[in-house]
Amino acid sequence: MQAGLRDALETAQKALALDPAQAEAAAVVGLARRRLALFAGTEEDFLEAGVALDRALGLNPGDAETQLERGLAYWFLFVRWTRPAWPLLSDANVAFPAAQPRLERKPEDVEKYRRLAAADLEALAQGKDEVLARAAHAFLLAMTAEPSQVLLAAEEALKNRLYRPELLRVRGRARMDLGTGEAANYAVVDYNSYLNVSPGEPGVWAERGIAQFRSGHHAEAVDDFARAEKEGAPAAEMAWNRTVCRVAGGQDAEALKEFAALLGPATQDAHRWTSRALLHARAERWPEAREDLTRAHNLAPTNEIVGVLLGEWQQALGDPRAALKTLNTILEARPKCHEAWVAR
Repeated sequence: MQAGLRDALETAQKALALDPAQAEAAAVVGLARRRLALFAGTEEDFLEAGVALDRALGLNPGDAETQLERGLAYWFLFVRWTRPAWPLLSDANVAFPAAQPRLERKPEDVEKYRRLAAADLEALAQGKDEVLARAAHAFLLAMTAEPSQVLLAAEEALKNRLYRPELLRVRGRARMDLGTGEAANYAVVDYNSYLNVSPGEPGVWAERGIAQFRSGHHAEAVDDFARAEKEGAPAAEMAWNRTVCRVAGGQDAEALKEFAALLGPATQDAHRWTSRALLHARAERWPEAREDLTRAHNLAPTNEIVGVLLGEWQQALGDPRAALKTLNTILEARPKCHEAWVAR
């Protein structure tokens, strides 16, 4: 698909070079740039699409399709700054959840993208073209509304056979945001339909992996995260997600192999060291478990559950002096930690 979009972009750019007033060619340039940006594109890629679509609308001000494309270019920019860049699964066995990194951006820039997207979408939502109006309304709600509202709007827009594929992703995300296993099952169906149309978008593979995991399909989730990485998603984040899936599916040996790619001497993520420690403990590999949990405690010395657990392990492994030191560290920071007093 990317090759076809690049060919279309190149052809349209050549046409514009010969005749800068070709509105159709200008629209193709903007559309191709916007869709190419979905394949692990940068902020600049989306902004270039917006500029190209501005030009197309200047040549043909009444083109509603081009206006929707421009609105979506800024819509995707807003969404990528307000949702986790690459969603991470949380390990329920760990005292603190996996961080959900968001790409850092100044609030005024995020608001600028929201305003630009909303201006186009609001205009179209009030327009005469019913198909575009319903689509624009769904995208508009997806920026700020509750998941249930977004879901209803997306379902209404998807009733038309000429719906835009992006609406499937909007509905899938809304179902995921509802947070139930049943909704996740339906989200998988939406992502399946979207990927049939656009199979090379890493973000969609990662989102479907999350939906598969929440539906209890751990092996399928592992495959989706692997595909997301292949298509350009960050390797470390996708390896973490695969690890959580393998642990949930009882594949401890495979999970440890995934951890080998995640952890090293320079790793500063206490959450991941704790997760592997618990995995070692489940297999009664106590020296390895203690070593990993010690690293986690050194990185997060005031985390109560990690500290108490390490103290208990140190005591059980015949090192009461180390256990006392660990538990005292917790009690200095958390004097009311009942579990630490009991363990000491």
